Amino acid sequence: MADTCDLKVDRSKIDSNFDGYKLSLDNFPTYSVPIDNGIDAVKLTEDQYSLQHIKAFGIHNHLTSDPWHAESCYYVNKNWQVVKVTITLEAAIDNGTIVFHIPNISSQKSSPNRCHVTLCFISTDYVLLADGTGWLHVIERKQNWQIRHSCQPLGENTPFILVDGFDTTSTDTHLVDCLLLHITDSQSKDKDDKSSQFVTKLEWISFSENEGSWSLCHHRILEGLSTPDYACIERSRNGIIIASEKPFKFIFDSQNPVKEDDSAVKPENTQDTTPAYTWSQNEEDIAVQFTVPFDTTKADVVYKLSFNYIEFGLKDGTHFLHGDLHKGVDLEGSTWTLDGSRLELTLSKADSNNMWPNIVIGDHRGQMTADPEVVDKIHEQLAHLTSDTLNPNPNADHAQPYNAQQLEECDLNLDDNSLLLRLDAISHARTHKVNLGSHQWLFNVRLDPVSVPAICLRYDVDGLIWQPQNQIEVNTEPCTHIGTFNAFGYVQASKRDRKYSTCAPNLSYAVICDCVRHAYVYHQPETMGEPLRNRKTGQKMNSIARQQVINLESRDNVLGVIASNKCMFILTESVLYVIKIKTQ
Repeated sequence: MADTCDLKVDRSKIDSNFDGYKLSLDNFPTYSVPIDNGIDAVKLTEDQYSLQHIKAFGIHNHLTSDPWHAESCYYVNKNWQVVKVTITLEAAIDNGTIVFHIPNISSQKSSPNRCHVTLCFISTDYVLLADGTGWLHVIERKQNWQIRHSCQPLGENTPFILVDGFDTTSTDTHLVDCLLLHITDSQSKDKDDKSSQFVTKLEWISFSENEGSWSLCHHRILEGLSTPDYACIERSRNGIIIASEKPFKFIFDSQNPVKEDDSAVKPENTQDTTPAYTWSQNEEDIAVQFTVPFDTTKADVVYKLSFNYIEFGLKDGTHFLHGDLHKGVDLEGSTWTLDGSRLELTLSKADSNNMWPNIVIGDHRGQMTADPEVVDKIHEQLAHLTSDTLNPNPNADHAQPYNAQQLEECDLNLDDNSLLLRLDAISHARTHKVNLGSHQWLFNVRLDPVSVPAICLRYDVDGLIWQPQNQIEVNTEPCTHIGTFNAFGYVQASKRDRKYSTCAPNLSYAVICDCVRHAYVYHQPETMGEPLRNRKTGQKMNSIARQQVINLESRDNVLGVIASNKCMFILTESVLYVIKIKTQ
């Protein structure tokens, strides 16, 4: 059974008084590098029509960064040449250097259903390259790029993309781990089940190298019915972390056979379907009901309550509620009563008009029931939508009761069932499960060379950066909240034409790039020498968060973006733009 846990927000990194971004008209120093031979952009075929294909292959970032050399980037042109562009001096940029020719261009590039070429820099000396037709190359790049090992790890005619990779070196062995993604037709017999037509597979491949001899030493396969928003291998190689709308499971392991019980998706609460307690809430209070032995007296009850913490149970060691509350409570308005075998706790919310998803963070043993007053209020608010006749008076108020154009993408809650799972590499069991719920995925970013990529999730209106651990232990939090981009979730939801989002490794700024021509840069608040005063409210502002807009000269489609601490690379079909970023 997976350890269900919540992502704990660091409140010191949340600015509840954030006053918005201020548009800055400062110009960006911008340099352009012409693309001589175009970009190798692969379009989806008629058979790749599902949402899984679109998420996996349809929106591909054609720029690849090198975590060990932040001021450079790589792309693949139509001649299947890997081109490197580097900032050599403060204002000097080369026009691109061809560092590698992908082999077998004449035979492989015309393969049906091929994917984009993907690169993964796994160390200062090695890089992995998947050509999109089923070939994987391990390349040494100390001086010139040279292939040290090539293979078709998934067999012939199985295109895939690289999702993650890294290497470890010991005294006698060099190990390379990589995570490959491909989509196959489902073997489900129910052809009418649209959700089961395709299966996304993650294949964890491990190579070993000893004195120049390479071999595939370990092969694992996971599958799921959705394309993951995030997937990486723990750098300890003890597990894998996946964030997706639908869960993944191990189906094959070349060294440790997968048991049927390990791979099966078990329904929650199969052992005991009876909730530990029931509870209801309205805008001001929470009422919790427990069943206790009939001979229980008030002296047997343990009740300790602070603003955001509770201990409630019996002296015999029974814990009803124990831990951090979801929100703060009013101590004077909170109480409990005992009537026979019914023990009821009433918590008065410190912040009214705020509905709680649970009482104690991480405690999902209770069952929430609807408060009768809340139900009556909802029926009253919806009464105007029902009538004995169809649309009896549509223009009575000369206003539309509903306007779809006013909805933002974040209001649709498409990913309410999204999960962040950690699966153990040996037992194949889920050790950690985080219900992401309405915390919309925004983007992934690699912040340093040795850590797994970080993930940005929407919390309320903000974008919170979470760093998964390189090795997740049992009973530990899988991710740490390391930074916040104020109001970034709200801002991104308002950009209808956005294509890419990312941020600088030092979290100094975030960027949203449109499909064509425009990019929007959002800086962290910067302290000013002298405070500004709002003329209307008189409020003083000691810091200001700048927003800047980048207008590209090219009207070609944007095909990739990379953000470093000092500059940003934006790739179009004909020009690569290098934009210097000024931060304090």
